[in-house]
Amino acid sequence: MKRLLALLLSAALLLSLLPACRAPVEAPSAAPELPVGQLLDAALAACGQEPAQLERVGENDPEYLTAYVEAAYGLTSDQWTDCAVVREGGASAFELAVLRLSEDADRRKVLEALNRYLEARQGDFTGYAPDQAQLAANGRAVPLGPYLALLLCADPQGAEDALLAAYDGAVRPSADPLPSLEPLLVSAEPSVEPSAEPSPEPSVEPSAESSPEPSAEPSAEPSPEPSVEPSAEPSVEPSVKPTPQPTPAPTATPEPTQAPDFSDRVPFTSPGEDDMSLYDTSAIRAAWAADDPSALSDYDRAIYDSAREVLSSLLTPGMTSLEKEMAVYGWLVQSVTYDWTHKDVMIITPRESYTPYGGLVSHTAVCLGFATSFQLLMDLSGVECITVVGAACDSTGDHAWNMVRLNGNWYCVDVTWDEGLNSADPSRWRYFNVTSEYMAKTDHQWDYVNTPEATAADRGQG
Repeated sequence: MKRLLALLLSAALLLSLLPACRAPVEAPSAAPELPVGQLLDAALAACGQEPAQLERVGENDPEYLTAYVEAAYGLTSDQWTDCAVVREGGASAFELAVLRLSEDADRRKVLEALNRYLEARQGDFTGYAPDQAQLAANGRAVPLGPYLALLLCADPQGAEDALLAAYDGAVRPSADPLPSLEPLLVSAEPSVEPSAEPSPEPSVEPSAESSPEPSAEPSAEPSPEPSVEPSAEPSVEPSVKPTPQPTPAPTATPEPTQAPDFSDRVPFTSPGEDDMSLYDTSAIRAAWAADDPSALSDYDRAIYDSAREVLSSLLTPGMTSLEKEMAVYGWLVQSVTYDWTHKDVMIITPRESYTPYGGLVSHTAVCLGFATSFQLLMDLSGVECITVVGAACDSTGDHAWNMVRLNGNWYCVDVTWDEGLNSADPSRWRYFNVTSEYMAKTDHQWDYVNTPEATAADRGQG
């Protein structure tokens, strides 16, 4: 009886203490108010980047930071309460960001927005800088309590571990480490269905390989394309000879012509992000033919004079069309620089970078500027050429390149995507006089039906 009474008294005492114990138990679950800059610095230290080389976006200008987060990530100011961003810019994809979300923000939607940004950055560098496209492909967006982090660096796993350690130390300084965070939407490729056991690294598109060769198996130069049987030619049976029988045999009827089948290629849809209209060079070409540029505008006269200077230094009497093309291509890849303002959401790229003025006068151009510069130099050299306005990155980004016709055969050339090589060695050029099939396999999309098909695999030597 005494034992039972003691147990009852002990139980009553414990019940009376519960209200006093409740507050200390709930307190650790509250999210700490960590400065986003502190978390960013932890990730930055793990990336091995020198802060002096980087830009801290809007560090002293909150309005600029807000504008950047909306323009780059697509997030409005009501979705976050604090943010820190550091990036390298230009020809580098390196970028880190830490955001503290507002209480009403939908974390999953913000994660989706950051992953769309990673996908867009991979597209920004595909073809232009394969190593940076690879960096973007390996990037990730990760949740961290009330925070979200964007990690676009050489060691995203190391940066994530550093963030987790910094956050864990603030949340539970004397407890066991926090459990692994659920990797929601960490892949930069949203089209890939997550497997049962998600990999820590997102799948990498073949076009983002850091190898100098964009093909699936890099080599010193594009592998020769197998000869393709033209699918558009009708199959015609031999005519049937008359027989001595009373009733003549019917004449065989040719099969109807069938349209080429491009079902194995990525469908083309014009992205419409840029004004891809071609600059009218008819006045320049007419002045060239008349050898009289006096009537040209100042803008066209600058292009004319630069084109004359370039061609006079490159061409010699008796050169073949292929030799002229090689000379012009080599000059462009060595003398013209890609205008990286085009990849910065906060900068408006000047229109001249889309025209031959950018390539021939300013020596800075985007893809359309490279293509129209090549086109004009080919026109003035007497080599048949067209400009193809298409797309890249699964039709998500505008792109332009050229085709030339040599000895009756069409060939594809993409000066822009060879510019980064800065090489005069034709054996290193990856997109010089290649086939349409090669272009399709290296992330180019265009109007397949209404554009000549390049099938010759001899790189213009035929």
